[in-house]
Amino acid sequence: ARSRKNPTNLFPPSRLAAPEVSMAAAVITTLRAYIAAFNAHDIEATLSHLDADVQVFLEGSLAAEGRETIKPSYVGDFEAGKQVSIVEEPVVVEEDGSLSKVKVVLQTGKTRLDVVYTFRVSDLKQVKHEISNVVTVE
Repeated sequence: ARSRKNPTNLFPPSRLAAPEVSMAAAVITTLRAYIAAFNAHDIEATLSHLDADVQVFLEGSLAAEGRETIKPSYVGDFEAGKQVSIVEEPVVVEEDGSLSKVKVVLQTGKTRLDVVYTFRVSDLKQVKHEISNVVTVE
């Protein structure tokens, strides 16, 4: 019998948490870890977040494909000392069970951009970056 003073396990956390809520939290946490790795200029940690065949789209057009293809871009950013900050908090905008899309507004230097990161849910690897609304801010 349960004591009235200590009604533990009446509602185990696993039964209260909706799967989509915990997946959204996991995806956003993973995105934050990716940004932290970028800001630490840790190439291996940054690349570890990307699928081998990641695609990068700029304003709707395929700009690059493949982790190894885009690696030099990261190296150049790191050598230039680039840092990324979150301007608008990441939000899950679409989820279908196998993929999860997160939109975030970022800024690096005087460049502000919208990015939708598509994560594969099974391993939380980024499979697509959709960059748009790239603007210079004062």
